[in-house]
Amino acid sequence: MSEHTTGYTDDHAKAGLDVKFPAIETWRNQFRAYEISIDDPEFTSVCPKTGLPDFGVLTIRYMPKEKCLELKSLKEYLFTYRNLGIFQENIANQVLDDVVKAADPVWCEVKGDFRPRGGISTVVVARYPRSEAAPWSEKPQVAASEKPKMEKVATPIDSKPVAPKPVASTLPDSNSIMLQMMAEKPAIAPVPVATSGERVDVIIHHRFLLPCETVYGAFLDADVARKFMFATPDGEMVVAEIEPRVGGSFTFVDRRDGVDVMHVGEYLEMQPPKRMVFSFMVPQYASESTTVALDFVWKNTSVCDVMLRHSGVAREFKEQTAIGWKEMLKAADEVLTAKG
Repeated sequence: MSEHTTGYTDDHAKAGLDVKFPAIETWRNQFRAYEISIDDPEFTSVCPKTGLPDFGVLTIRYMPKEKCLELKSLKEYLFTYRNLGIFQENIANQVLDDVVKAADPVWCEVKGDFRPRGGISTVVVARYPRSEAAPWSEKPQVAASEKPKMEKVATPIDSKPVAPKPVASTLPDSNSIMLQMMAEKPAIAPVPVATSGERVDVIIHHRFLLPCETVYGAFLDADVARKFMFATPDGEMVVAEIEPRVGGSFTFVDRRDGVDVMHVGEYLEMQPPKRMVFSFMVPQYASESTTVALDFVWKNTSVCDVMLRHSGVAREFKEQTAIGWKEMLKAADEVLTAKG
């Protein structure tokens, strides 16, 4: 049987990828931990086989590090595709590679939403850092006869195994990516925002035998918070940045098996040492943020009760999310106790 049965050849597949695209210029970024979204609502290209035009909306989302994309040169770059024969799938990936090469962002997402042609529309999303994790809407199926697997759950501080915990035989959908990390590493982080279904609040209590001022301050001290905020025992916290003010942001990047997992958010409310509210998102796995509120209740000079409420969690992941936050608060307690 021939390798190609549709009339499409390797030349079609590679079409447009050997073109010398114009350089995308940049300018020096002056701020940190914020997102830029750029839309091209009239993006056009050409099918490399039929020669028919493709129309769509191309969206570039990224968090700048040291450079921002200069829009005039970006527009000229995108014009190059206008008469170029190239597959829609290759467009999103080529643009992503060129944007990353030009700006070296913290993270980036390129989405091509192409109009229907022949009754079929296509949406292509490419993300940096690249990951082979299952996409958000996909739920791979396994044989129904397959028995539940057993995975070990490790403590977040010393990774000592505890009793094996059964998990469902169905492979995780994208909503459970962070939960799988929690089971395997485990990740000291909540799950991303749900894409469907009912959302609930997760509420966790933890008692610190420390003054509330000390506990509250630990969440805003990057040198201390990097040891417990969204950290994993086998990972490496490569970025821990905090801007401790209302409207300020935080960024934590935990490198796990060579993959950088970013956690970002913005401080929405601060009442030291009583209350802290922030948004939370893992850009690689979600496009919407959830909300986390921490209330610090003073009992006496050496006891502080913390109540954490995470709003917007899918009901089916409520228990696993609670485990993640419990482990994070436990890790914070141990870090502060050891620090004295």
